[in-house]
Amino acid sequence: MLQIPQIRVERLNSGASLLLGVLVLSFLVATKSNAETIMSCGGTQGWGYSNMNAHPVWSRVDDSIPDGSTTLVSMPQTQEVDILFQDAYGMNSARANGAEVALMDVKNGIANVLAVYYSASGVTIENYVFDANQKVMFVTTTRTLDPSSTLQSKASIRWANCQ
Repeated sequence: MLQIPQIRVERLNSGASLLLGVLVLSFLVATKSNAETIMSCGGTQGWGYSNMNAHPVWSRVDDSIPDGSTTLVSMPQTQEVDILFQDAYGMNSARANGAEVALMDVKNGIANVLAVYYSASGVTIENYVFDANQKVMFVTTTRTLDPSSTLQSKASIRWANCQ
Protein backbone atom coordinates (compact mmCIF):
# COMPACT_ATOMS: atom_id res chain seq x y z
CA MET A 1 0.00 0.00 0.00
CA LEU A 2 1.28 3.46 -0.89
CA GLN A 3 1.94 5.43 2.29
CA ILE A 4 2.11 9.20 1.96
CA PRO A 5 2.57 10.75 5.40
CA GLN A 6 0.77 14.03 6.16
CA ILE A 7 0.67 15.27 2.56
CA ARG A 8 -2.11 17.50 1.38
CA VAL A 9 -3.85 16.87 -1.92
CA GLU A 10 -3.97 20.21 -3.68
CA ARG A 11 -4.75 22.08 -6.85
CA LEU A 12 -1.97 24.00 -8.53
CA ASN A 13 -1.42 27.55 -7.36
CA SER A 14 -1.26 29.73 -10.45
CA GLY A 15 0.59 32.48 -8.57
CA ALA A 16 3.75 30.46 -7.89
CA SER A 17 6.97 32.32 -8.64
CA LEU A 18 10.15 31.05 -10.24
CA LEU A 19 13.09 30.23 -8.00
CA LEU A 20 16.34 32.14 -8.41
CA GLY A 21 19.64 30.36 -9.05
CA VAL A 22 20.94 30.42 -5.48
CA LEU A 23 17.59 29.35 -4.08
CA VAL A 24 17.43 26.48 -6.55
CA LEU A 25 20.72 25.07 -5.31
CA SER A 26 19.80 25.44 -1.64
CA PHE A 27 16.38 23.90 -2.28
CA LEU A 28 17.93 20.89 -3.99
CA VAL A 29 20.25 20.32 -1.04
CA ALA A 30 17.38 20.74 1.43
CA THR A 31 15.08 18.48 -0.58
CA LYS A 32 17.61 15.67 -0.74
CA SER A 33 18.44 15.87 2.96
CA ASN A 34 14.90 16.33 4.38
CA ALA A 35 12.75 14.37 1.94
CA GLU A 36 11.21 10.99 2.67
CA THR A 37 11.13 8.55 -0.25
CA ILE A 38 7.63 7.33 -1.08
CA MET A 39 8.49 5.37 -4.24
CA SER A 40 11.75 5.00 -6.16
CA CYS A 41 11.88 3.97 -9.81
CA GLY A 42 14.69 3.04 -12.18
CA GLY A 43 15.43 4.10 -15.74
CA THR A 44 12.54 4.74 -18.07
CA GLN A 45 11.52 3.29 -21.41
CA GLY A 46 9.19 5.09 -23.75
CA TRP A 47 8.35 6.91 -26.94
CA GLY A 48 7.60 10.46 -27.85
CA TYR A 49 6.53 12.53 -30.78
CA SER A 50 8.18 15.88 -31.33
CA ASN A 51 8.57 18.60 -33.89
CA MET A 52 11.11 21.37 -34.29
CA ASN A 53 10.12 25.02 -34.64
CA ALA A 54 6.43 24.20 -35.12
CA HIS A 55 7.26 22.26 -38.28
CA PRO A 56 4.13 20.41 -39.41
CA VAL A 57 5.92 17.03 -39.49
CA TRP A 58 6.07 15.19 -36.17
CA SER A 59 8.73 12.52 -35.65
CA ARG A 60 8.60 9.49 -33.39
CA VAL A 61 11.61 9.42 -31.08
CA ASP A 62 12.91 7.04 -28.44
CA ASP A 63 12.32 8.98 -25.21
CA SER A 64 13.92 6.39 -22.90
CA ILE A 65 16.33 7.32 -20.11
CA PRO A 66 17.69 3.85 -19.27
CA ASP A 67 20.35 5.05 -16.81
CA GLY A 68 18.03 7.52 -15.07
CA SER A 69 15.76 7.34 -12.06
CA THR A 70 12.56 8.96 -10.79
CA THR A 71 11.68 9.24 -7.11
CA LEU A 72 8.48 10.50 -5.50
CA VAL A 73 9.33 12.15 -2.19
CA SER A 74 7.38 13.84 0.58
CA MET A 75 8.67 16.89 2.39
CA PRO A 76 7.21 16.67 5.92
CA GLN A 77 8.22 20.22 6.84
CA THR A 78 6.02 21.68 4.05
CA GLN A 79 3.52 18.81 3.65
CA GLU A 80 4.20 18.74 -0.10
CA VAL A 81 5.59 16.23 -2.59
CA ASP A 82 8.36 16.58 -5.15
CA ILE A 83 9.72 14.55 -8.03
CA LEU A 84 13.47 13.90 -7.97
CA PHE A 85 14.91 12.67 -11.24
CA GLN A 86 18.31 11.64 -12.51
CA ASP A 87 19.10 12.06 -16.19
CA ALA A 88 22.09 12.94 -18.36
CA TYR A 89 22.30 16.31 -16.58
CA GLY A 90 22.52 14.81 -13.08
CA MET A 91 20.12 14.78 -10.12
CA ASN A 92 17.29 17.32 -10.32
CA SER A 93 14.15 18.32 -8.48
CA ALA A 94 10.97 19.28 -10.33
CA ARG A 95 10.29 22.06 -7.79
CA ALA A 96 13.86 23.34 -7.93
CA ASN A 97 13.58 23.46 -11.73
CA GLY A 98 10.58 25.76 -11.43
CA ALA A 99 7.67 23.32 -11.62
CA GLU A 100 4.48 23.63 -9.67
CA VAL A 101 4.05 20.12 -8.22
CA ALA A 102 0.74 18.87 -6.85
CA LEU A 103 -0.40 15.57 -5.44
CA MET A 104 -3.73 15.30 -7.24
CA ASP A 105 -5.07 12.05 -5.82
CA VAL A 106 -4.14 8.92 -3.85
CA LYS A 107 -6.42 5.93 -4.10
CA ASN A 108 -5.94 2.16 -3.75
CA GLY A 109 -2.13 2.39 -3.74
CA ILE A 110 -1.95 4.70 -6.76
CA ALA A 111 -0.72 8.29 -6.54
CA ASN A 112 -1.26 10.84 -9.29
CA VAL A 113 1.20 13.76 -9.29
CA LEU A 114 1.16 16.71 -11.67
CA ALA A 115 4.24 18.84 -12.45
CA VAL A 116 3.70 21.98 -14.53
CA TYR A 117 6.56 24.10 -15.87
CA TYR A 118 5.69 27.58 -17.16
CA SER A 119 8.14 29.57 -19.27
CA ALA A 120 8.10 32.56 -21.58
CA SER A 121 8.03 30.21 -24.57
CA GLY A 122 5.27 27.83 -23.44
CA VAL A 123 4.19 25.24 -20.89
CA THR A 124 5.25 21.66 -20.12
CA ILE A 125 2.89 19.36 -18.22
CA GLU A 126 4.07 16.06 -16.73
CA ASN A 127 1.47 13.69 -15.30
CA TYR A 128 3.01 10.99 -13.09
CA VAL A 129 1.16 7.86 -11.98
CA PHE A 130 2.95 5.85 -9.27
CA ASP A 131 1.37 2.42 -8.75
CA ALA A 132 2.59 0.74 -5.55
CA ASN A 133 0.57 -2.41 -6.30
CA GLN A 134 2.21 -3.12 -9.66
CA LYS A 135 5.53 -1.43 -8.72
CA VAL A 136 5.51 0.75 -11.84
CA MET A 137 5.49 4.42 -12.74
CA PHE A 138 4.09 6.06 -15.86
CA VAL A 139 4.69 9.64 -16.94
CA THR A 140 3.09 11.46 -19.83
CA THR A 141 4.58 14.71 -21.04
CA THR A 142 3.11 17.38 -23.23
CA ARG A 143 5.02 20.51 -24.14
CA THR A 144 3.30 23.28 -26.05
CA LEU A 145 5.53 26.08 -27.23
CA ASP A 146 5.29 29.40 -28.94
CA PRO A 147 5.94 28.85 -32.68
CA SER A 148 8.99 31.11 -32.49
CA SER A 149 10.65 28.90 -29.85
CA THR A 150 13.83 27.02 -30.76
CA LEU A 151 12.80 24.08 -28.53
CA GLN A 152 10.75 21.10 -29.64
CA SER A 153 7.06 20.66 -28.90
CA LYS A 154 6.57 17.16 -27.57
CA ALA A 155 4.10 14.50 -26.48
CA SER A 156 5.46 11.34 -24.85
CA ILE A 157 4.85 8.45 -22.51
CA ARG A 158 7.50 6.68 -20.44
CA TRP A 159 7.35 3.91 -17.86
CA ALA A 160 9.69 2.38 -15.29
CA ASN A 161 9.84 -0.42 -12.74
CA CYS A 162 9.80 0.75 -9.11
CA GLN A 163 10.61 -0.43 -5.61
